[in-house]
Amino acid sequence: MAELATPVIETEPVPREEIREALARVLASDAFRSAPQLSAFLTFVVERTLEGRAQEIKGYTIATEALGRDDSFDPQADPIVRVEAMRLRRALDTYYTDAGGADPVRIDIPRGSYVPQFQHNAASPTLQEQEHEAHGLPAAASWLDDHRGLAAAALALALAALIAALFLPTFGLRQGYPSREDGLHERTVARPEAQSRFAPYLPLVVVEPVETQGAMPAWFSGNSLVIGVANAIARFDEVQVLDRSAAAPGAADSLPRAAERYRLVLRLANLLDTVAVSARLIHEASGAVVWTRDFQPVGPENATTNAELWLARSIAATIAQPYGVIFADLRNRPAAPPEWRCLSMAFDYWHGPTEARHAEVRDCLEAVVAAQPGFASAQASLAFAYLEEYRSGYNHRAGATLDRALAAAMKAVQIAPESARAHQALLDVHFIRGEHAEAFAAGRKALERNPDDTNILADLGARHIAFARYAEGLPMLEQARAGNPAHPPWLDFFIFLGAHMTGDDAKARSASSRIVGDDDPLGLVARAIAADADGDGERAARSLRRLLTLVPEMGRNPRLLFERCAFASPIVERLASDLKRAGLDAMTAVRP
Repeated sequence: MAELATPVIETEPVPREEIREALARVLASDAFRSAPQLSAFLTFVVERTLEGRAQEIKGYTIATEALGRDDSFDPQADPIVRVEAMRLRRALDTYYTDAGGADPVRIDIPRGSYVPQFQHNAASPTLQEQEHEAHGLPAAASWLDDHRGLAAAALALALAALIAALFLPTFGLRQGYPSREDGLHERTVARPEAQSRFAPYLPLVVVEPVETQGAMPAWFSGNSLVIGVANAIARFDEVQVLDRSAAAPGAADSLPRAAERYRLVLRLANLLDTVAVSARLIHEASGAVVWTRDFQPVGPENATTNAELWLARSIAATIAQPYGVIFADLRNRPAAPPEWRCLSMAFDYWHGPTEARHAEVRDCLEAVVAAQPGFASAQASLAFAYLEEYRSGYNHRAGATLDRALAAAMKAVQIAPESARAHQALLDVHFIRGEHAEAFAAGRKALERNPDDTNILADLGARHIAFARYAEGLPMLEQARAGNPAHPPWLDFFIFLGAHMTGDDAKARSASSRIVGDDDPLGLVARAIAADADGDGERAARSLRRLLTLVPEMGRNPRLLFERCAFASPIVERLASDLKRAGLDAMTAVRP
């Protein structure tokens, strides 16, 4: 069957802001919050159309960039896009028949094409009229033009709900579980194939068969919980996992000795009308319980949901993500092998970046990839280290630094095409090189491969902020921050930046106050600007003096740091102006 034609649809009759508002309304609805596949499909085709790239909307691009298929996808053999398109059309029809009946703009996916069409709903007032009515104002076109912030705020809130539903399992535990019919359950809990080998330098989590107290009700599957946990942990590049119930007898004991081994014990108890779920992570060698949690009980009302999967993803994200439980525990264990310790140092660097630490991390990673050329996560981390060499000027060496960064990121993807961390490295490298389309495509792939890694979610949000897409980036950053209290300071800087550029002074001030330490130049920028806005000239001067100590070139070129970070021109000019007003140009770069 031939791939569907994709004519370019003119979207000019409906303003872009109204189209994005319409998209946010749909994505925030109950039906779409519980259907990540449909949400990803719809978001992809709408955004591509708004970017003027509707000709790229084909079955192959939808499958590989929105639905998680790899580059070997064959649209002739795999009907996933056609099936999801039918589901999407039905879901849109249902939405506009029910909850979205009064929406001012309707989004349709016409049969015979995957390119969306947009039209005003004649039966409903326009977005402009709704806003005027809500504020008791006359229907003057100029008023909306002067108050676009309201639409942006509404979009940000709707996107925050979407991001939470898609990417934060803990949010799902509070607000309700996803439907078993959304396609996520089948894809995620399929039993993984046995790994052919384990790296001796990465920690290993052995997921034990579930322990039960009392007979489990038919509507809750302990087996699905175990499989879901194992699959979710397997998506994190820095941790290995073995599902003991899926492995041959004695398989765990016959494996080569891992750097450190942990046992994950899941317990279920039938409490008459609910199932209580608890988890414990045990360091095998010492027997120490390094983490434990009791989760919200699951009731029979969850019989048609993916409650087991949602619990699994929450457990996996908590223990396996960077700055999570296992990372924290291994930092205090001196026996950790040098390869893992080097990788841990690379993540820890972002909590306190200095020139000395950068040299240590970069040299260590170069030695690791020379000894372990198949270590994809180390290659990806080396790409980040090369980017930092370019952005900060730390330990700069002759040669094309950005080319080295790109080579390391591409090597990581070549080694492990399904590695989320490798695609995250490509996101950052392409962005700093000014290759924005390639950057955001890599970011989407990274997040598709591991939607539970808050480091990736925050990184993609930060790139949106740097590209002046504040409504897209801020919800991602806020949700990533909520999902990992141990996040590095750069996350708060980008929250500050997005809030500052959109006039949310309270949020900007709050974000800057969370940035501690005097080693991060961007953090010092945020603190100086916030202090100046508060009228605290002494505090602003302290931050600026430290900034000039770290980046003395800023005294001659206040735009230098921001240009190296590839910020959009309006951001560069705004920050340079803010620093000048705070007193930067009156200072001399001297070390204290």
